[in-house]
Amino acid sequence: MEQRKFEQITRCEAITNLIDSIAKEEEAIAKVLKTIDEKHPHPCEKEKDDDDLKLINALARLEFLITSKLYLFIDCACPKDGCEDKERPWPR
Repeated sequence: MEQRKFEQITRCEAITNLIDSIAKEEEAIAKVLKTIDEKHPHPCEKEKDDDDLKLINALARLEFLITSKLYLFIDCACPKDGCEDKERPWPR
């Protein structure tokens, strides 16, 4: 089996990539929820079936995990002029 080679990136790039992936995950969750809501277009017809409710509950758990992942870096945002370790490859 061929061994994968990983490109070394800076810490700021790693954090930026993680936050970008979180944004994409959030967008996907929003699309799924919108699709569920569109299945019941009439305002009085908001009863969800069991499968919809299971999916909504799973998305809520996923949302919790995504939020937890984001909070790992809440105090690690790069300053306006960039990180002081911008030349240092990540991981250390």
